[in-house]
Amino acid sequence: MMRLLPLLALLGLIPFLANAADTYEIKIKKSAKGDVMNVTSQETGVEKTIVAKDGMILKEDGKSKKSSVAYVEEILEKPAGKKPTSMTRVYSKAETVINGKNVEHGFVGKKVTITSKGGKYEVLVDGKAPTGADAEFFNKEFANKNDKEDDELNEMLPKKAVAVGDKWDINPKKIVEGFLEGAKGGVAIDEKGVKSFGTLSKAYKKDGKQFGVIEVTVIIPLTAIKSPGGDIAFKGETKLEMKTVMDVCIDGTSSEGNASMGFKMKGDASLMGIDLTIDVSNESKTVAVPKK
Repeated sequence: MMRLLPLLALLGLIPFLANAADTYEIKIKKSAKGDVMNVTSQETGVEKTIVAKDGMILKEDGKSKKSSVAYVEEILEKPAGKKPTSMTRVYSKAETVINGKNVEHGFVGKKVTITSKGGKYEVLVDGKAPTGADAEFFNKEFANKNDKEDDELNEMLPKKAVAVGDKWDINPKKIVEGFLEGAKGGVAIDEKGVKSFGTLSKAYKKDGKQFGVIEVTVIIPLTAIKSPGGDIAFKGETKLEMKTVMDVCIDGTSSEGNASMGFKMKGDASLMGIDLTIDVSNESKTVAVPKK
């Protein structure tokens, strides 16, 4: 080994070998009262359903949606063990395009308050409840949320220090619970077949703080879509695949970071002799930077 050291030094491999052994105890800073963040977010979603009988297409429906927002958010209250229970936002941008048509939003430039009422969130724009497209916009984000502390992120993190390239299993219980709650009982899944794991794909320094890129993959086997008219059973293997990539501070000293999330699902099903093909995909990216 001693004879190899000069050669390794010449090739620049000694620093590489040293860094390869570095491990990181990942800590994500939680939000706190008084935090003020500049937030930008973009989202693109596509839904497509094909209805066919005896190989002939009877109907084809589709929906596409794009949105882009920018706002400053301030947390006014955050009790221990809960999500923020009171915060304000001022949007400088809110653009939504559905099936190629622009949707007008009236809350840009106005004061938006989000307050927990009985565990659920109430949204007001300049003191008044939003209506129409504005109400739909905020319902999408807050209608299914409560003010309980979000442990889902902690469940995704490794329980011990990891090196770049390390992979860890994630207990799918919380993920399944969150998914089913968000779906409002609209789907049936094979809980035993759920797979979830994380990877630290990169670690780097920024402004003296330790940052890292964490990739989380979740695969949920779907068995049926539940509806009042009867369950629509999927044929064969149908999976919802979700991937989240977080580029964040991992030493717990800053809330700066960004997250990209995407999911896709395509499956064939049947209902009363009618064949269905359902194809859904969504991608989003959110960037949050503390306001100075």
